[in-house]
Amino acid sequence: MLNTDAVAVKIKAERDKAGWTQTELAKRAGITPSALSQIESGERFPSTMVLAKLARTLSVSIDYLLGEKKDDEFRSIIHNEKMKSLFSGFKELSANDKESILKQIDWLNSRRKK
Repeated sequence: MLNTDAVAVKIKAERDKAGWTQTELAKRAGITPSALSQIESGERFPSTMVLAKLARTLSVSIDYLLGEKKDDEFRSIIHNEKMKSLFSGFKELSANDKESILKQIDWLNSRRKK
C-alpha cells in the first residue's frame, strides 16, 4: 500500500532542496499550485501523470518518490557527465550496435554474479 504522507514528505523535501516555492514547482511541473499544496499536505495522492511530472521536474525517479529506493540513483546518473556522454552516444548508434552493447553488458553482469 502506498503511503500518501511519505510521498508528500519526499516531494516537499525535494522542493525545499531545490529552493523552490510551491508556486514555482507547480509552474515548472505544469500543475496548479493548489494541486501541489494538496499533494504536499497529504490531502491528495498525485495521479501517475502528475507524479511523473513532479519526478522529472525534481530530477528524481518515480520509484524514489514512492519510497521504492532508499537513495536516488537516478539523480546521480543524470548529473554524471560521463553518463550523459554515454547516453548521448548510445542514442546515435545503429540498432545492431545497440544490441551488441546490451549483450556485452549482460555478459559482464553475469560474470560479476558468479
